[in-house]
Amino acid sequence: MTKRIVTRLFAVLMAVVCMASLFAMNFASAVAPEDVYYIKPGKGGDWYLFESRDSNQYVRETGVYRGDYGWYYVKVGKVDFNYSGVEKNSFGWWRIKNGRVDWDANGIYKNRNGVWYVENGKVNFDYTGFYNTYKDTFYIKNGKLQSGLTDIIGSGANWYYVEKGQVNYKATGIYKNKYGWWRVKNGKVDFSANGIYRNKQGTWKVDNGKVNFDYNGFYDTYADTFYIKKGKCQLGYTGIGGFGYDQRRIVKGVVDYKANGLYKNKNGTWKVKNGKVDFGFNGKYKGYLIENGKVIGKAL
Repeated sequence: MTKRIVTRLFAVLMAVVCMASLFAMNFASAVAPEDVYYIKPGKGGDWYLFESRDSNQYVRETGVYRGDYGWYYVKVGKVDFNYSGVEKNSFGWWRIKNGRVDWDANGIYKNRNGVWYVENGKVNFDYTGFYNTYKDTFYIKNGKLQSGLTDIIGSGANWYYVEKGQVNYKATGIYKNKYGWWRVKNGKVDFSANGIYRNKQGTWKVDNGKVNFDYNGFYDTYADTFYIKKGKCQLGYTGIGGFGYDQRRIVKGVVDYKANGLYKNKNGTWKVKNGKVDFGFNGKYKGYLIENGKVIGKAL
């Protein structure tokens, strides 16, 4: 064997050794401490965290680690059997009850970072939707209760008014989200609502549960007829108002069908009969000359 061949073989051998060392280092670094550290009884009857199952060397870490009978919450190396809450490790966030992971936990639980949706003991960060308790309904997004959120949130065919992360079943009125303004009844969008409804901003024309901002016209109820522009009842308006040749006498946003006489708006003075401008009238009325319902001067 020549010296050159020996040199090449040695170089190949060293490369293999280096690759094996790098693999071992990467594998070791990929092992989570939760896979290595172990909980078992120690001195004084308390349970402690050790470097491994077979080690007697204490580890002063804080987190969730395994033992012979489950996973436990460790605080500075010692299992805290008085603690209940939600804590994390490399594998997720866990519901802790009396120091131990509660695999039977299903529901919402809190820690210092918020309130979390838990399934089988683990926070489900993939869950977005509503969660019902025996008395309340909460909105969860990415596993976390949205306690800072006030909005209308949809879930399939059902949309709810959420206030500080909780459905407000007492809410009835007009509320908005990024898709529009909605008629809410007992905390839920009423898609069957058609008519006029109010909130603190005014009174609105609603079609199929949604404020129709494109609506311009009159709307009849069983008692009154309302004057509406851009979806809003013009309750502050008194005068002659309407659309095209449908002009009417309005008093505080409501048609006054008892109105008979002459009334003004910015376009002139008009003859009104039973609440409507009488565009078909031509002649004299109360000392004025009327043409197509409009005063054009005094009668001679």
